[in-house]
Amino acid sequence: MGVTRFLRDFGAACLGMALASAPLLGQQKAPSPDTGADTGFPAALRRFYFGIRVEDFPLRLFNTTTAQSSTQQPIADYTYSGSSSSQKAAPAATFEYTINPRLSVGVEFYLTHVKFIQTTQVRTGLPSPNSSTDDRPVTTYVESSTADYWVLPFLVRYNGLRSRGFLRHLYGVAGAEYRRVGRVRTGTDIYYPDGGAGYTEIPAIPTHSNQMGGVVGLGLRFVDDLGLKVAPEVRFIRWDSATFEGPSYVSARSQAEISLGFAF
Repeated sequence: MGVTRFLRDFGAACLGMALASAPLLGQQKAPSPDTGADTGFPAALRRFYFGIRVEDFPLRLFNTTTAQSSTQQPIADYTYSGSSSSQKAAPAATFEYTINPRLSVGVEFYLTHVKFIQTTQVRTGLPSPNSSTDDRPVTTYVESSTADYWVLPFLVRYNGLRSRGFLRHLYGVAGAEYRRVGRVRTGTDIYYPDGGAGYTEIPAIPTHSNQMGGVVGLGLRFVDDLGLKVAPEVRFIRWDSATFEGPSYVSARSQAEISLGFAF
């Protein structure tokens, strides 16, 4: 009987403690799921981003120099001098698809314009042996060309290169760029030895109208709770060939870009 009464009283005490603690258990919050490292994305991850990016080109798009050549039939000496003043910035349309908080893929499109000038001086015949200066007649050609570049970058971004602190916004970017030469316009002013002048329009011919380039870079990504994304970025592009090439100019195969993007 003593054992039976003890078990009955112990069971009643346990039941009373359980009923008393039930309200406290109901007030506790369920543990939050582990979402991984903070990579700068909002809690509700967006899949699609559309926006704009302003591209700046800090390096020269053309390398220029001074070169000389000569011919025997006819006897003539040629001096070529190149210069360039290409567009330094361009707006781009952007699209990005987020695969997961770490990885996204995107494509961009922009149009830019380049300009290069070649001045050619042609001296014909042989210089006078009795003159201390080159007294041969000189014909000067000033060839000014502009061309449109249509550019499509295809990019992959890996976000959150660091998991803590400010550098959690840092990401790496890699991919490829396709560039096509559009319309080419060339005007040549001609200055003759007798003081006369002329003008022709024969478009320069691209060495390669279609090109591919490899892309690598780094950027910073900031995304607010509404999904607005701001991303400054630096890229380096290496083209597989030159677009235009002449005696005193050649398009640069190495290109740098500094840009700022806004996407929604």
